[in-house]
Formats: sequence, structure tokens, C-alpha cells
Amino acid sequence: MQPFFSRQKSHVSHEQWPALDQKDSAFSLQADQEGSVQKMAGKFDVCVTGSALSALQRDLERLGQGFMDCLVEKTRVFARVTPDQKEYVVRVLNDR
Repeated sequence: MQPFFSRQKSHVSHEQWPALDQKDSAFSLQADQEGSVQKMAGKFDVCVTGSALSALQRDLERLGQGFMDCLVEKTRVFARVTPDQKEYVVRVLNDR
């Protein structure tokens, strides 16, 4: 299993993704956010919590639907998500 990167706190910058297994380590999203998600997912397993997913969805206009689609596709673990968020994830995955 690869190291895990987790997006769990909704107040953390969308561009900073803290590592669970590496002290003081974070992955930064670049201007090409879809490409950054691809790189992050290639190097780490990604975990997103429901509160983080809500925060990202609120910032959808800036991040773009392509970013969210890529993130959902590359995320290995969705933790503590609401039924509406589960439906959103399934819809994105079915549309791919």
C-alpha cells in the first residue's frame, strides 16, 4: 500500500493536503489541478472525508468540475460522507 494523503479538515487550504504518515509533509496542488491530482494519486493513496468534500464542493466554481471528477475517481477512501455525498460520488464515477 502506498502512503496515504488525507483531505480531512475543511478549514485547511484546498491547495495543501497533509500526509497521514509523514510528519510535516503536505502535497500542494498546482495551477493545473487535475494534473496535480493525477500526480498525487500516482504517488499516494488519497482519503477524503465528508467535511472536506463539502468544502471542496463549495469551492467548485474555482476548482472546476474536471478537478472534482478527477479527485473522486482517484480517491481510494471516502470517510464519513453523507448519503447525498455518496450519491454524488456514484454519479461522478458512473459518468466517467
